[in-house]
Amino acid sequence: MYPELGFKEFRTQQFIINQLKELKIPCKKIAKTGVVGLINGDKVGRTIAVRADMDALPIVEESNKPYKSRSNGVMHACGHDAHVTCLLGVAMLISEIKDRLNGKVKLIFQPCEENATGIGGGELMVKEGVLENPKVNAIVALHVSPDFQSSVVGIKYGDMCANADKFEIKIKGIGSHAAKPHRSIDPIVTASAIVQNLQSIVSRNIDPLDSAVVSITTINAGSAFNIIPSELVMEGTVRTLNNMVKNKVKNLLEKIAVNTAKSFGAECKVNYIEGYPAFANNDEITKIVELSAVELLGKKNIKILKNPSMGGEDFAFYVKKVPGSMFWLGVSNKRLKIVHPLHSAKFDIDEDALPIGVAILTKTCINYLNEVEKI
Repeated sequence: MYPELGFKEFRTQQFIINQLKELKIPCKKIAKTGVVGLINGDKVGRTIAVRADMDALPIVEESNKPYKSRSNGVMHACGHDAHVTCLLGVAMLISEIKDRLNGKVKLIFQPCEENATGIGGGELMVKEGVLENPKVNAIVALHVSPDFQSSVVGIKYGDMCANADKFEIKIKGIGSHAAKPHRSIDPIVTASAIVQNLQSIVSRNIDPLDSAVVSITTINAGSAFNIIPSELVMEGTVRTLNNMVKNKVKNLLEKIAVNTAKSFGAECKVNYIEGYPAFANNDEITKIVELSAVELLGKKNIKILKNPSMGGEDFAFYVKKVPGSMFWLGVSNKRLKIVHPLHSAKFDIDEDALPIGVAILTKTCINYLNEVEKI
């Protein structure tokens, strides 16, 4: 009910600290509003980390549920409250069985995952040493998914999430009275042509066997119905799975935008901002996640996925350093009309999924530390 935006999760941070203190788990603040806790097993061994992001989105929630957001204009539309809940559940269970663990479990509560084109929480956590002291040998995480019902888990080997880049296109023309368009260089008409021409990047320049997305998401210009403006700014995103395709899209985007504007007599500047990098799940860690999920839910409730997500995730910064794996936790329930997508103002989860997420993460930690994968 009290969601907070990136690097403003002070209430959430304190709540987590209070919960960990009740469990007698040592913890500390990190990366402004993040928290890291550590559970020491009774026996010497490796260290596995479990990561949950904490931040919300600037969206007005459209819900009549009693737990509707009480923070004006902010809601947990991406399920990060569920992620925190699951990690606190892991903390509770692991703290009860630490005498059976051959190693340590590091609990990473990360702020600001949604800031895809600036420095996000994952990158800052890694820079501040969250994977050190003790050194993390493996890391796991989950992300809620309305694409699967609440009894189903999606597991992906290899490529998991895409490069998530942003671009800004500024067009400068000549304004005039709307009744005399011949005296203008219309940035709106110019932008319309650019939007159309950019569609040829994916449809005619990228190998159909590769993956790429180019989306224009904002267009801002004008002040009145009878004025042709002199300037326009539009923004969008590029999603790719490898850097070769990414660089090709980047170069084509700038070339097409600038040359299209030139054909209308307008000036154009493109600012391309690299965001979170693409990442792939580690096969060995993913196999342990799969074995743990099958042990708990049975094979029929586990979906091995062929295709990655074109969404971005700053979990990428962790798996750049250590082997890791993220899985999808199904949270939809058609009977309860919980079916809305991530980042929707009507997003909700079936809370019956929460114990499943806790159980799989906990079982994965136990199996990894006690080397069940070798059996």
